[in-house]
Amino acid sequence: MTALIVFVSTFVSVFALGFQSQNVNQGHYLSAFLTSFAIGGGTLVLYKQLPSGGTWEIAGYLLGGALGITASMWAHRRTLGKARPTPAENPLEAARLKKLNAELQLALLEVARVEAAWQPLLEKAEAMKAKTGKGEPHAS
Repeated sequence: MTALIVFVSTFVSVFALGFQSQNVNQGHYLSAFLTSFAIGGGTLVLYKQLPSGGTWEIAGYLLGGALGITASMWAHRRTLGKARPTPAENPLEAARLKKLNAELQLALLEVARVEAAWQPLLEKAEAMKAKTGKGEPHAS
């Protein structure tokens, strides 16, 4: 009976860890939050059962992990991991990406403007540092 409990708890824990990894990678915040409870629950049961584990418990642990991760990959691909429409297939996504691109271009222009504004100050600081021979451009 303990071997079955170890198998199920390992399966649940590893399944949830695999699902969690894919949730995080794909930005599924709520699912990642909820999956954490399955990870914790499966792990807690393992901590209670494995210290007294024998050959069958070890086998249950190893088999539960292997089957858990494989089932997780299969399940995620068929549920939350479904392919999202491309911008060409989704006009709203295309508009969102166009807006993000425009915002990025504006941000890059602002960075260049700030960099140009700071350049004379940086040159002045370097000149002062060279003149005083100190590591810092301020006077002591």
